[in-house]
Amino acid sequence: MNGFIKKSIGTLTLGEKLKKLRSERRISLSEVSKHTRIQIKYLEYLEADQYHKLPVDVYVRGFLKNYADFLAVDANVLIRLYEKEREIKRNMEKREENDRRHQVPAPFKTHSFALTPKIIVISVITVVTFSGFFYLYKELGSFASAPRLVISSPDKDTSVSGNSTIVEGVTDKDAKLYINGQLILVNDDGKFRENITLQSGNNFINIKSVNKFGKEAVESLTVQSSYQKEEDKVTEEQSANQSAQSQGV
Repeated sequence: MNGFIKKSIGTLTLGEKLKKLRSERRISLSEVSKHTRIQIKYLEYLEADQYHKLPVDVYVRGFLKNYADFLAVDANVLIRLYEKEREIKRNMEKREENDRRHQVPAPFKTHSFALTPKIIVISVITVVTFSGFFYLYKELGSFASAPRLVISSPDKDTSVSGNSTIVEGVTDKDAKLYINGQLILVNDDGKFRENITLQSGNNFINIKSVNKFGKEAVESLTVQSSYQKEEDKVTEEQSANQSAQSQGV
């Protein structure tokens, strides 16, 4: 025994009684834990009436006996109070669980939506207005910029051995394309392909795309051809023969 005189306990909860007795004796939980060998967390759970955090009842009864001996109070009173309060809490927990199981779910609320003529008219007007703004935006963008013009073949400065070359590329599908002033057909994707006849030597090819707003995009190519006509070859050979004959005379 620690020298405390046993006294009766008033009508408080178990936790309140334990805390009141300890406070009257000015004892800290750490001191109680040291003398009773009960972990501080379990002492805190007891004083807070948090029985669901405590171990099984047999251990709790041991805690209460040691605690009662240390505080010099009747252990049987504490144990009976614990069992009473523990049973009440268990019954309340079971009742709450049953209430949750039998709780009627709230009715599902549905929002009715009626497609009225007014809504249809407003929707149509909105779609038409949006389409108009989109068209204007697209047209203004086309008006402000030159048409696209990309030449994929031939290169800007290239040489060929024949008397023709293929000019191909892509531009805006609604643009007009001219090669050396001649209007060239453009397909629905804006692509074009045209065979251009070349003369021997340097050939300058001018490619121009004009959109419906008059904006232009221009590309210039230089193609050198080493092609010679048969009559030119014959003339060169005759000139060479005549020169050789003159030198032999």
